[in-house]
Amino acid sequence: MGTIAANTTTGDTPAWLRSGSAANPAAPAGKSGANPSTAGGSAGEPAVSVVLSDQAKARLKQLQAGLPMTQDQSASLDAMVQKRTEAFAATLSKAFAALQIPLDDAISLQVDKSGQITTDSPYKKAIAKYFEANPEAAKEFKAIASLNALRATQKALELYNEEQKAARNKDEQGAAWDRYATRSMAIQKLSGSFSLKQGKLSSAAMDYVIASDPRSDRAAQAEAVKAQANRAVPPAAAGKAAADPGAEIMRKYGNLPLAETWAAQARADNIGLLQSGFGDIDKWVGFAREMKAGQEVYLTPGRVPSDDESFQQAVNLQIAGQVISLEDSGRTADAQALRAAFNGGTINLRKSTEVADLNLNYQTVHFADAGGGGTTGSWDMRPTGAVKAALDSGNALVFGGGDRGAFYLTW
Repeated sequence: MGTIAANTTTGDTPAWLRSGSAANPAAPAGKSGANPSTAGGSAGEPAVSVVLSDQAKARLKQLQAGLPMTQDQSASLDAMVQKRTEAFAATLSKAFAALQIPLDDAISLQVDKSGQITTDSPYKKAIAKYFEANPEAAKEFKAIASLNALRATQKALELYNEEQKAARNKDEQGAAWDRYATRSMAIQKLSGSFSLKQGKLSSAAMDYVIASDPRSDRAAQAEAVKAQANRAVPPAAAGKAAADPGAEIMRKYGNLPLAETWAAQARADNIGLLQSGFGDIDKWVGFAREMKAGQEVYLTPGRVPSDDESFQQAVNLQIAGQVISLEDSGRTADAQALRAAFNGGTINLRKSTEVADLNLNYQTVHFADAGGGGTTGSWDMRPTGAVKAALDSGNALVFGGGDRGAFYLTW
């Protein structure tokens, strides 16, 4: 939640910083900036390592860059994932039949955050032994889980983009964002859950997206809800589709506090929050110089900062980095002006959407995989006029703060 993107010049990529108890140097800038965080494992290490085809890697790269897929590309991803899922379902069905495991009732299978495959089936010992004896099957199942989560995430993003375009005012835009955040978190929670029944392997993440997508036909929605019900209740009670598509899924998996947090951050007075954290530039310049030298810096030793505090820290470090850049290039007067504005609270801070000539398209995407998922972002900026001149001269900053949005800063 403390991820922040920053960009000081028109052609550079945002440098993604992670702010917390220990702050790390920004990653080298490239054509696009992103630093996914992974839930359920150590930083940067997915709980499930999946080997994808070149085609799947290309699709995932597009998604993580925040680039929309074309209709043909999306259909190609759907077809590839569906074909691979069906092939694996056939493999499992044949293997389970040989082990005399009944396939008439749904068998729930789960790839957990540690990458282990579990089940609540009465035949769980036999199933566990099968995957232990067949590591390639276990590896394929983890790949199937990640690919279906990718597919579900893309569907949720497509739906969000459509709802944003159809929104008539800010309230409807906010409602679209809330629905997208809820869907994203649900996909993240469901990404490792599957059900095998009568030769069909269904992904909980895909079932959820279909059931909650108004573009889906009612038959597909009912089938998706039925598949989820089969996971949640005994067979005798299964198959009763909820009146509200996706309700059965949400009933089982409960509320989504992270989605609520994302939405709250987007609506918060983030400018006021940042302004309240300005001051004592010497301290932040010291931190920034230590980070630049590759030292490990503890901004809040002995405790973990809140998301709000992490956001302030990351922005303050970016401003301190600009002071250092100006000083190191001999522009002492400009550096002193920035120092004075930071200490005196006279920095002018605006939302990027309020600066027309900035021409910034900024987007945060929450994605899921079998290891829990993470966050990435896209950044496309083409400034013009006085805004471009200010950025080119180093007298302005642009930065993004995840779900909080992007901001333009001058002094």
